[in-house]
This record gives sequence, C-alpha cells and structure tokens, in this order.
Amino acid sequence: MTRQILTLSFLLFSLLTLTAQDLQRLQFDVSEDDQSLRYPFTGGFKAPQFSQADLNNDGTPDLYVFDRAGDVQMAFISRGTSNTVDFDFQPFFVSGFPELNDWVLLRDYDGDGIVDIFAQSDNSMASGVLVYKGRYQGNRLVFDRLEFNQISIDIIPVSTGGGNFTQLFVDRADIPAIDDLDGDGDLDVLTFTVAGGSIFYYENQSVEMGYGRDSLIFRRIDDCWGRFFETGITNCLNLSSDPDLCAEGFQSSGVHPGSTILTFDEDNDGDKEILLGDISFNSLVFGINEGDRNVAWMTDQDCNFPSYDRSLDITTFPSSFLADLDNDGLLDLVSASNSDNIGVSFESIWWYKNTDSNETPRFSWRANDFLISETIQVGLGSNPVFVDYNADGLLDILVGNARINMDDESTLLLYENTGTENQPAFRLVDDDYLGFRDLFRTTSELFNFTPAFGDLDGDGDADLVCGSENGTLLYAENTAGPNQPFQFGPLSGNYMGIDIGGKSVPQIIDLDRDGLLDLIVGQRTINQDPVNLALAGNIIFYRNRGTVTNPIFASDPELDGGTPYLGLVNTIELGPNSSNAGSSAPFFYDVGDDFLLFSGSSSGNLFVYDQIEGNLTGRFNQISSNYGNLNVGIETRISVADLNNDGFLDVIVGNKRGGLDLFATNYKVDGTVNTKDVLAAPDLRLVPNPATDWIQLEWEGLAQYSRADLVVYDARGQRLTQRRVEDTVERIDVANWPSGLYVAELRVDGQRVIRKFVVQ
Repeated sequence: MTRQILTLSFLLFSLLTLTAQDLQRLQFDVSEDDQSLRYPFTGGFKAPQFSQADLNNDGTPDLYVFDRAGDVQMAFISRGTSNTVDFDFQPFFVSGFPELNDWVLLRDYDGDGIVDIFAQSDNSMASGVLVYKGRYQGNRLVFDRLEFNQISIDIIPVSTGGGNFTQLFVDRADIPAIDDLDGDGDLDVLTFTVAGGSIFYYENQSVEMGYGRDSLIFRRIDDCWGRFFETGITNCLNLSSDPDLCAEGFQSSGVHPGSTILTFDEDNDGDKEILLGDISFNSLVFGINEGDRNVAWMTDQDCNFPSYDRSLDITTFPSSFLADLDNDGLLDLVSASNSDNIGVSFESIWWYKNTDSNETPRFSWRANDFLISETIQVGLGSNPVFVDYNADGLLDILVGNARINMDDESTLLLYENTGTENQPAFRLVDDDYLGFRDLFRTTSELFNFTPAFGDLDGDGDADLVCGSENGTLLYAENTAGPNQPFQFGPLSGNYMGIDIGGKSVPQIIDLDRDGLLDLIVGQRTINQDPVNLALAGNIIFYRNRGTVTNPIFASDPELDGGTPYLGLVNTIELGPNSSNAGSSAPFFYDVGDDFLLFSGSSSGNLFVYDQIEGNLTGRFNQISSNYGNLNVGIETRISVADLNNDGFLDVIVGNKRGGLDLFATNYKVDGTVNTKDVLAAPDLRLVPNPATDWIQLEWEGLAQYSRADLVVYDARGQRLTQRRVEDTVERIDVANWPSGLYVAELRVDGQRVIRKFVVQ
C-alpha cells in the first residue's frame, strides 16, 4: 500500500452520524396551455427506461420508470381504466427499491408472480448484472440481493470451464435483452460483445439442469446470435446468407459505442425477433428471425422501424420497451433516448399502441411526448426560484433551463401562482420571460440560466442577477418601484466583471448584516487533488463594499472581506454520480439570529448547514449531506420558502432531467426543527482492520430499525457494493480487492454511520 493512500484526507468520510428524514412530497395544481398537468412534480424525464410490474400488489400492472440521468426511480400506479392511459405518480411504491445505476429491467425470473430486478453492477471494477429477488411487504415491493459465490462480487457469473468463472458482461452504456429466448420457461440474456458488432447469447441452464425456474445458471452458447453484425456506420445490419456463419463487418470506431436490445416474437413462430437502438442513430432497426429457438438467423430487416407506420425519430440513442400503457391487455411499444448527456427533452418518449395482439403485435404511433405532456418539463436541466413577480402576495416560480435541447437556446419560464395563500396553484404564463432565448443566438456560451432576485439599488423592488454556464453573471434593473409587478430594463452581461469559470449559481442576501446586500455564487469545480477534497463544490462570497443604492462587488472574491470558500462548504458526495465533481447551488434562509444554508449539488444530495451568523470566515456546521434522502437526480438546484403558509419551509428542486420536485421540510420558518423521536444510530465495528481475506462488520440493535443498508466505497468514492442487511453481522470477501483505503457506510432509517478500513 502506498503512503499516499494511507495519508489520504478523509474529510469526505466524516465520522459524524448524519441524520435525515424523508420529506413529504407536495402536489399542487399546475396548468400549461390551459391544460391541467396530471403529475406536474415528477422531476422530468431525460433517459427513461420502462418496465411493467404490479408495484402496489393490487393485481393490476403498473409502470416502473428508471431514468439513467441521475439513476432516478419512479412509480406510476395504474388506475385500471380500460383502454385508457390512466396512471398516478406515487413515488412511495419505489421506496423499497435499492439504489440502482445505468440500466434496470424488472423481470420475474422464478415464476412466483413477483418481479425481480436485473440491473447494472454496482461495482466499479466489473461491468455485469446484479439481481434482486422481489417480495411484497404489505402493498409495497421490497427486494433482497442475490448472492453469487462463484466470483468475489455479487453479479451473475458465467462458467469458463475448469471450475473458473467470469461475469456475464454488459457494457454500462448498453441495455441488454432479458427474455426467454429458447422457450423453456427460464430467462436468457442477450448482450453485445466487449468489442461490439455481434451479440453474445447467454442461455439460462436452470430448467435444463432440473431446477425449474428458481436458479440463474448461465452458459454462453453463441458468440453471434442472429448471425448479423452491427457496424455503427449505418443503422442497417450486415446480414448473413448462411445460418451457420456470422456476417462479416467492422466498426468504424473499433470500440463498442453503445446499443440497446429488445426481443419479442412478432410473427408467432416461437422464435424472437430483435429491435436495436444505436448511440450513433436516431432510429430503430428491426431484425426478422427466420431461424428457430435454437439458432437465431436474421434474414431481413426494417432499418427505420416501424416503416409501416410512423418511423421512430429520437435525436440520439433510442431504447425500446414493452408495456401495456392503456390497459387493454396488449403490450405496447415505448421508446426513449438512452443518453443521459445529450438529446431532446420534449419529444423524447414515443408511444406506439399495439393494435393487433400480443402474439402478432402491430404498432401504431400515438404520441412522442408520453408522460412528458403531463409533467413540468422545461428542457435539459432546471434551475428554479420562488419569487413574487406580480406583487400579489403569492410566490410564483421562475425556472431557468440548461437548454431546450442540444441545438436550441436557454430560456426562463414563468409559472404564475393563481391559487391562494394556503393553496397554491400555478399556470405557465411565459416560456421566454425577458427574452433570454435571444442571448444564445448572440453568445453561445450564455445558457443554463439560474435567476436570483434582490433590491441591489435600494429603490424598493427586486433586481435580477442571473448565473450562466460560462460562469459570468447577467444583470437587469427592476424599474417598477415598490409593490409593483416586475418591470425590467435591458439585460447586461459580465456583471461587475465576475467570472467564476463555469456554472454560476447566484443568490442575493445580506449575509454579514451590514445593511448591504451581498452576492453569493455557487460554483462547479472538479477536484484534482485527492488530499484536498474540501475545496470543491464551494460557495463564493462577494461582499458588497458599495452603498444601499450603488452596490460594488470586486471581481476577486478575496478582496473586501469576501472569500472563494465560504464556510469551507464542500458538496462533493460519495457515489457513482458524483465522482470528483462538486457543484454547489446555495440558498441561504434568514431565521433572524442565524441563517440556514441549503445547497443542491452535483450528486443531487441536499446539503444543510447552520452556525453561519458571525462565522463567515470559519467553517459552517454541516447538519446533513443528504437531507431528506431526496433521490431526485443529479445537478440539483433549489429554492426555499413557506409556499403554502403553514409555518414550515418548502423546497423546490430542479435537476439535470429538466423537471421539478416539490417537498415540505421539517424546518419551521423560525429555523427550528419539528422533531420526532429518532433512534440513535448503532455503532459500527469493523474487524479485522487492516483486512486481508475478509472483513466483518458488526453492529447491535438492528431489529429496532425499519431498514438497514450497507454500502462500501473505494478511496475514489466509487461504490463497490451495496446490500440490504437484516442481521447484526455482515462479512465481505476482500481477498481480490486491491490494497488500499475503503469506506463502509451503514444507512439506517435516514441516518448514516461511516467507518474506514484498509485492505492489504
């Protein structure tokens, strides 16, 4: 082990026990174009994946959605109305699901009538497939991780002969097919080879070996299933003229770029056709199988499926899934972008209704904005703020977006509060407030707008400062006067010469109590120094050295009493979504004798701090690094206020998916917490430490908690394993782990206990 690893700063792995409580979701009426949205506060959709499952144990299939952009899980519960798309957004019904990443498919592998989880490995050292077995706990699905003892990590193994095993490989960018391909009742797997081009067929041997469907025993029996080759040069496949030979071909890049697979029997002949999406194209290709269950052979194709109807056209990397979306008993086709970085946001979920039968499906286009048309979706990323723009005493919502899509501009969208003091309701009244769309046409780096308001010139109305992707600030003076609807003068760029380098997230507040409004700016930074992790995802404090009517902010925050590291705040968080990126999105709330700081982050976690009053040159007290266990996505942006006049603070959250979530907190408007009895987190002991072959984790009193999960990270913050625990002792095999520093995190009922250990 190197000395560098042993001396690695462990500020991220604080030994404090952090407490948090799940927050209550709020749902208020929202309308767009005079149409009420059925489920406005879903957080939006970027790269959704769909599975059909009975999520609430009522016998009716519901819709499970996993969004790769932030690894977000959503539940849409079917109301069962025949021949109607009729879902309710009810996130409670995924609260029993484990944390998952990259791709998720729900399948019933053992035939017990309850779906199980197949998903990408949570171990950064190996791409593969993990499995959770489902069971009902009342009317909610919960899951137990399946252990596979043939390899050191719990992902599906495949025999390589001689008692040796490797993982069933699935590239993290892909979505495999998990289906009964040979008609024996158990589930098989299709996945692209490591190099790409052709497809591996992993046959499940459970039935053949006499175990029925209760086992997952895989053998790779075909290195070129279907006998075709996907080149990536065109969307069409190279087909073979011989069922015994694989088609020839080569890939333009030489490496596998990303593909999605769906199989189904289109012609009711007992074998499966294939529907493929590719990262390089915006259409689907359909391969027609003229082989049989034992040897698949694609002899014809539709390169723009379904060419007999309206061909799919999604900007990038389409994926496809089967689910009954309209309660007619037939499996429809739903397709979406599988890219979490690029793509469109408004016309990216296509629904094709099955107009024939499940035996011979025929798909007819119905919509390209399935679910999206019923939720707030502002673009690629969302940056909200509460503000009363029309001076009627009700808080409205102004949202900046990252972009409308990758080729279009950013805007500000204004949702006016048309409700009452106690019952808000919102209506979209302007999708390009103040004409921000034109800014992109003149300066392409001006996008990803994050608005903030404050009376900077002392005339009694709130002026606008707006952050952007390039790290500068925009300014517009409000000329309306006190208690009048906003009326802004012209926008000006490069406000006060401030340029933080990227992703500026401002707030205006008098933080030093000198009567002058100061400027707070959240910053995105990539940590390059593993020993100095505290200085990433920081908050910059620009102290106002001007007057009430003439603010002055030095472009260098270290002048005039400012600081680039306010409160030594660090919003880097462990986990696969955050890596070494920190992106703070601060919101200070004044509680009279102190401030509360809430901050969004790159990982999506909500950070909370206090002990800010009179401590601007010190370290703020971190109350939580995952307040409320929100799990709404990455790149979160927030605003806090008492929206419904109930005496408690509410928080609206934007994220990379481009939608909004709304929660009630347990903080009263005076900053005190509505407490309930919280069990103390159990102590966590690790023996032996250092470890060589195994390490044992021990704790006491686990039965008093409703849920406990164990997560282990490596020194880079990459999650190596996660499992639900139901005993007081858990042993982990570390014999094949590299020497180094590791972290064990025990999560119990919203609390976390973190301990470090060494493998040598």
